[in-house]
Amino acid sequence: MTKIMKNTLFTAAVLYIIMGLGLIILKQSVLNVICYIAGAAGIIYGAVKLFTFFYAQEKGTSMVSGGILFVLGLLLVFRAPYIVTIFSVLVGIAIAIDSIFKIQTAIDMKNIGKNKWKALLISALVMLVISLVLLFDPFNGSAFIAVAMGIALIADAILNFICIWIDAKSIPETTNNMPQF
Repeated sequence: MTKIMKNTLFTAAVLYIIMGLGLIILKQSVLNVICYIAGAAGIIYGAVKLFTFFYAQEKGTSMVSGGILFVLGLLLVFRAPYIVTIFSVLVGIAIAIDSIFKIQTAIDMKNIGKNKWKALLISALVMLVISLVLLFDPFNGSAFIAVAMGIALIADAILNFICIWIDAKSIPETTNNMPQF
């Protein structure tokens, strides 16, 4: 691994830990802030597209995409808590469907005598329970999503640090990264 790659992984890991801790500590408010930022970006970009369509008459500029972005931006800004709740429900539905498929896969694995079916079944059941929390308590579920995303970011950061450490222990760094024949 090159020094640039190591530095990039290290920087990403540090940023992931900061973002992960922010999501874990601030929960719902971080998701709302993300909605506000995305909404503001949609409003600004949509307004610019509309302006260039009507006033600058720039070729290739679409009034439809500018209008859609502008309206979606307004929706994200003025209805952020509702958007976060809807997102929580959609994530819950997706996880539930995926969990049911994994439960079926675990049962199929058991029936054909494959190993590790129990681990798949247990993880699928856990994810099904998580999806039910998201579906039936979406207001608390959105806070749960924030914590889960925070944990995932921190776990990814730890994996980045492990990759850097393993690389440093296993392969001496060379100045020439070209393959030697």
